[in-house]
Amino acid sequence: MTEKPFKSKKLEHKPVKACVSDIDKIIIFEKNVLNDSSEYTSKSNLKRLIQSSNSEVLVIKNKNKIYAYGIVTLRHFKNLPSGHIYKIAVLPELRNCGIATEILSELEKYVIQKNIFKLFAEVRESNKASLSLFQKLGYIPIRNLFGYYSCIDNSYELENGIKLCKTINGFT
Repeated sequence: MTEKPFKSKKLEHKPVKACVSDIDKIIIFEKNVLNDSSEYTSKSNLKRLIQSSNSEVLVIKNKNKIYAYGIVTLRHFKNLPSGHIYKIAVLPELRNCGIATEILSELEKYVIQKNIFKLFAEVRESNKASLSLFQKLGYIPIRNLFGYYSCIDNSYELENGIKLCKTINGFT
């Protein structure tokens, strides 16, 4: 019998800060959820992100399984301190339940606590659900990224992306 972590697709677990002990579970999660192996995060990179004071890795988990996660990093963009939404992923059967919105909101809180009020993200042009999520939460497309992603079908083609930006709390 499969484990059902959420009742009626409602979020029962809040995003929590990932631990080094979550790395193998995150790797398994990525292999089950992400379509393109170029999007997988290495163990060493995950460890660095989890342990860094310049990033936040959040997971939604139940026992030994990850159901969703998100990563934000702090950086400088055009000499301004900013946040970069590195990844957000949710199990397919739990999508459209507000989980990605919850994770993104928590990542934004982390960035605000660090006194940074500008966030950036990149999304595949074909990922309409992700693009819609970001735009619904106030992210504005600022640039097309031609040939930014490798194609999911493993062809030699490249897929376009879209760079988005959000200014939090009216800061410019």
